[in-house]
Amino acid sequence: MKRVLIPWSGGLDSTALIFKNLEEGNHVTAVYFKLLNNSNKTKRELKAIHEILKHMMKYNLTFSYLEKTSSIELCNVTTHYNLSQPPIWLFSSFHYLGNIDEVQISYIMNDDAISYLDDIKNLYDSLLKFSKDKPELCFPF
Repeated sequence: MKRVLIPWSGGLDSTALIFKNLEEGNHVTAVYFKLLNNSNKTKRELKAIHEILKHMMKYNLTFSYLEKTSSIELCNVTTHYNLSQPPIWLFSSFHYLGNIDEVQISYIMNDDAISYLDDIKNLYDSLLKFSKDKPELCFPF
């Protein structure tokens, strides 16, 4: 059994990743990081998460869910910058790394971030230098 941390947006890919890990018998900690750069998107994501949580409770699917209460405002992010959120997810994840074996991020084909997986891994490796915990970063899909 692995202990995994998954940044959860409430979307299909991160939700599928949670289910995949639960099916494998892993202990899942799903974390939502509230970003203030798009309040409508945040409302949609949280609504989806809370609806999914209701359904998961019906089937006794248990895992840890954390809704990061401190908010981060992204400002002056230009439209050509595709990776404004992953660095914040990674940096914010460091609050929860104790007793975590892997940080799993779900990207699917044709997602813009697929082109930047090496950059995301390099950023993560750089941040790990400031942490006593060293969980692996994985992209299972």
